Amino acid sequence: MITLSQPQKASSTLFGERPSTTSMMKCLIVDDEKIAREIIKTYLAKLPYIELVGECRDAVQALSILQKETVDLLILDIEMPNLSGIELVKSFSQQPLVIFSTAYPQYALEGFELDVVDYLLKPVRFSRFLQAVNRASQRLRAQRLTDATMMPELPVTNEQSYIILRADHKIYKVAYNDIAYIQSMKEYAAFYLHSGGKILALKALRQLEKELPAQQFLRVHRSYIIPIAGVTAVNRQSVQLGSVKLPIGGHYWQTIRDRLIS
Repeated sequence: MITLSQPQKASSTLFGERPSTTSMMKCLIVDDEKIAREIIKTYLAKLPYIELVGECRDAVQALSILQKETVDLLILDIEMPNLSGIELVKSFSQQPLVIFSTAYPQYALEGFELDVVDYLLKPVRFSRFLQAVNRASQRLRAQRLTDATMMPELPVTNEQSYIILRADHKIYKVAYNDIAYIQSMKEYAAFYLHSGGKILALKALRQLEKELPAQQFLRVHRSYIIPIAGVTAVNRQSVQLGSVKLPIGGHYWQTIRDRLIS
């Protein structure tokens, strides 16, 4: 079953005046349990800044809607027939904002590694749901602001020179040449910057190895990625980045020697 919903109409409520259409958030519900979809629809009806564009009972059906409709936010179950919610998110080339709503807590870590907005455990209370949706709304506003103000100012180049990070409910554009080094902190990655301070983003180093340009960055340890241009000295045990000395993992030495010494 695929249901396309008409745009919700709402007047001012206790959550504030209805925003303009440019600040509306288009939402799709994907859950194989009808009662779960009905509960979420009841919650969304209370929020004037949400436009429900559809609901469906599995991820395969969701793909057909996503091909036709612009969707800002997916409220997504995980355990579903044919294709799981996690598999659906991994299939995206451009991921919409995602809130997982599931009865299974064991997927939480993997879910957050996919940079989802939130992870809700069923049965979901409205207050907890509202917190998650407001977080998604903040992210969407930040993305739209970035698109409207920052992106036109970017120089026209053949290669991207920065990485976009989401942290502290903000979006950061970090230039590659500002990264001193990156340290793994469990499911987070700490970006230490030449310009001062650090940004703690929900990123795994294995994910960053794919996102960062290999010609500029190198993993030297299970806990560290470094910019190659910053290396001032290296030996079998450690690599020097100016005044900072980082350990080298034995598993990475051959690659390091090939890239930095040979």
